[in-house]
Amino acid sequence: MGTVRKMGCTPNRTRGLSIRDELKKILDHYASARREERFENHWLRGTFKGVSDAIKATEPVSKRHTITVKASIGQGRWAAIPWIALLDTRETNTTQRGVYCCYLFCEDMSGVYLVLMQGVTETKKRHSRVEQRRNHLRDRAEELRQYLRRYCEDLTQHEFVLDDK
Repeated sequence: MGTVRKMGCTPNRTRGLSIRDELKKILDHYASARREERFENHWLRGTFKGVSDAIKATEPVSKRHTITVKASIGQGRWAAIPWIALLDTRETNTTQRGVYCCYLFCEDMSGVYLVLMQGVTETKKRHSRVEQRRNHLRDRAEELRQYLRRYCEDLTQHEFVLDDK
Protein backbone atom coordinates (compact mmCIF):
# COMPACT_ATOMS: atom_id res chain seq x y z
CA MET A 1 0.00 0.00 0.00
CA GLY A 2 1.91 3.04 1.27
CA THR A 3 5.56 3.80 0.80
CA VAL A 4 8.29 5.13 3.03
CA ARG A 5 10.91 6.91 0.97
CA LYS A 6 14.53 6.46 1.83
CA MET A 7 16.04 9.85 2.66
CA GLY A 8 19.70 9.21 1.89
CA CYS A 9 20.42 6.92 4.83
CA THR A 10 20.00 3.39 6.09
CA PRO A 11 16.80 2.76 8.08
CA ASN A 12 17.36 3.11 11.81
CA ARG A 13 17.33 -0.12 13.79
CA THR A 14 16.86 -0.01 17.52
CA ARG A 15 16.85 -3.26 19.48
CA GLY A 16 15.94 -5.14 16.30
CA LEU A 17 13.09 -2.76 15.42
CA SER A 18 13.36 -1.09 12.05
CA ILE A 19 11.59 2.26 12.20
CA ARG A 20 11.13 2.11 8.45
CA ASP A 21 9.54 -1.36 8.60
CA GLU A 22 7.19 -0.31 11.39
CA LEU A 23 6.14 2.84 9.51
CA LYS A 24 5.43 0.61 6.51
CA LYS A 25 3.32 -1.67 8.72
CA ILE A 26 1.25 1.36 9.78
CA LEU A 27 0.84 2.44 6.15
CA ASP A 28 -0.24 -1.05 5.15
CA HIS A 29 -2.84 -1.56 7.91
CA TYR A 30 -4.11 1.78 9.25
CA ALA A 31 -6.66 2.62 6.52
CA SER A 32 -8.43 -0.74 6.70
CA ALA A 33 -8.35 -0.72 10.50
CA ARG A 34 -9.88 2.77 10.51
CA ARG A 35 -12.65 1.64 8.13
CA GLU A 36 -13.41 -1.78 9.55
CA GLU A 37 -12.16 -2.23 13.11
CA ARG A 38 -12.89 -0.98 16.59
CA PHE A 39 -10.62 1.76 17.90
CA GLU A 40 -10.34 0.58 21.52
CA ASN A 41 -7.21 -1.41 22.32
CA HIS A 42 -6.28 -1.91 18.68
CA TRP A 43 -2.86 -3.48 18.06
CA LEU A 44 -1.79 -0.46 15.94
CA ARG A 45 -1.64 1.59 19.15
CA GLY A 46 1.25 -0.65 20.20
CA THR A 47 2.90 -0.20 16.82
CA PHE A 48 2.77 3.59 17.18
CA LYS A 49 4.21 3.27 20.70
CA GLY A 50 6.96 1.00 19.40
CA VAL A 51 7.88 3.44 16.62
CA SER A 52 7.84 6.33 19.11
CA ASP A 53 10.11 4.43 21.50
CA ALA A 54 12.45 3.48 18.65
CA ILE A 55 12.68 7.11 17.54
CA LYS A 56 13.41 8.13 21.15
CA ALA A 57 16.20 5.55 21.29
CA THR A 58 18.00 6.77 18.15
CA GLU A 59 21.24 8.58 18.89
CA PRO A 60 20.19 11.97 17.44
CA VAL A 61 17.10 12.02 19.68
CA SER A 62 18.36 10.21 22.79
CA LYS A 63 21.34 12.54 23.20
CA ARG A 64 19.03 15.58 23.18
CA HIS A 65 17.27 15.43 26.54
CA THR A 66 14.90 18.26 25.66
CA ILE A 67 13.18 16.21 22.92
CA THR A 68 10.04 14.23 23.67
CA VAL A 69 8.17 12.02 21.22
CA LYS A 70 4.38 11.91 21.13
CA ALA A 71 2.05 10.04 18.78
CA SER A 72 -1.66 10.11 18.08
CA ILE A 73 -3.99 7.76 16.26
CA GLY A 74 -6.99 9.58 17.68
CA GLN A 75 -8.90 10.18 20.89
CA GLY A 76 -11.92 7.93 21.25
CA ARG A 77 -12.00 7.26 17.52
CA TRP A 78 -9.54 6.85 14.66
CA ALA A 79 -7.76 10.01 13.51
CA ALA A 80 -8.04 10.72 9.79
CA ILE A 81 -4.37 11.71 9.81
CA PRO A 82 -2.24 10.05 12.50
CA TRP A 83 1.11 11.52 13.47
CA ILE A 84 4.27 11.08 15.51
CA ALA A 85 5.76 14.37 16.73
CA LEU A 86 9.19 15.26 18.06
CA LEU A 87 8.79 18.16 20.47
CA ASP A 88 11.72 20.14 21.81
CA THR A 89 10.59 21.41 25.21
CA ARG A 90 12.66 24.56 24.74
CA GLU A 91 10.19 25.45 21.97
CA THR A 92 6.98 23.60 22.90
CA ASN A 93 5.60 20.66 24.83
CA THR A 94 2.41 20.40 22.78
CA THR A 95 1.40 20.19 19.14
CA GLN A 96 -0.98 23.10 19.73
CA ARG A 97 1.73 25.78 19.62
CA GLY A 98 5.26 26.35 18.49
CA VAL A 99 7.27 24.56 15.84
CA TYR A 100 8.14 20.88 15.84
CA CYS A 101 9.10 17.98 13.57
CA CYS A 102 6.43 15.44 12.79
CA TYR A 103 6.02 12.19 10.90
CA LEU A 104 2.73 13.01 9.19
CA PHE A 105 0.83 10.23 7.47
CA CYS A 106 -1.21 10.85 4.33
CA GLU A 107 -4.92 10.40 4.94
CA ASP A 108 -5.07 7.69 2.26
CA MET A 109 -1.94 6.05 3.75
CA SER A 110 -0.03 6.41 0.49
CA GLY A 111 3.01 7.71 2.38
CA VAL A 112 4.48 9.34 5.44
CA TYR A 113 6.45 12.57 5.47
CA LEU A 114 8.86 14.12 7.94
CA VAL A 115 7.64 17.70 8.12
CA LEU A 116 8.23 20.84 10.12
CA MET A 117 4.89 21.80 11.65
CA GLN A 118 3.42 24.82 13.35
CA GLY A 119 0.88 24.44 16.13
CA VAL A 120 -2.26 26.39 15.22
CA THR A 121 -4.59 26.01 18.22
CA GLU A 122 -3.12 28.89 20.18
CA THR A 123 -2.83 31.02 17.03
CA LYS A 124 -6.58 30.57 16.58
CA LYS A 125 -7.14 31.79 20.13
CA ARG A 126 -4.95 34.88 19.63
CA HIS A 127 -6.28 35.90 16.21
CA SER A 128 -10.05 36.00 15.82
CA ARG A 129 -10.07 36.53 12.05
CA VAL A 130 -9.09 33.74 9.66
CA GLU A 131 -7.09 36.15 7.51
CA GLN A 132 -5.03 37.23 10.55
CA ARG A 133 -4.32 33.58 11.42
CA ARG A 134 -3.23 32.74 7.90
CA ASN A 135 -0.99 35.79 7.67
CA HIS A 136 0.62 35.02 11.04
CA LEU A 137 1.28 31.38 10.10
CA ARG A 138 2.47 32.28 6.60
CA ASP A 139 4.89 34.91 7.97
CA ARG A 140 6.26 32.49 10.57
CA ALA A 141 6.68 29.78 7.91
CA GLU A 142 8.67 32.17 5.72
CA GLU A 143 10.91 33.10 8.69
CA LEU A 144 11.56 29.41 9.29
CA ARG A 145 12.33 28.74 5.61
CA GLN A 146 14.81 31.61 5.55
CA TYR A 147 16.47 30.27 8.70
CA LEU A 148 16.69 26.74 7.27
CA ARG A 149 18.12 27.98 3.96
CA ARG A 150 20.74 29.95 5.83
CA TYR A 151 21.78 27.43 8.49
CA CYS A 152 20.78 24.03 7.09
CA GLU A 153 21.96 24.19 3.49
CA ASP A 154 22.21 20.43 3.06
CA LEU A 155 18.48 19.76 3.64
CA THR A 156 17.66 20.07 -0.05
CA GLN A 157 20.44 17.57 -0.85
CA HIS A 158 18.43 15.04 1.18
CA GLU A 159 15.21 15.72 -0.75
CA PHE A 160 13.66 18.08 1.79
CA VAL A 161 11.53 20.74 0.12
CA LEU A 162 11.47 24.25 1.53
CA ASP A 163 8.29 25.68 0.07
CA ASP A 164 4.71 26.29 1.15
CA LYS A 165 3.05 23.47 -0.80
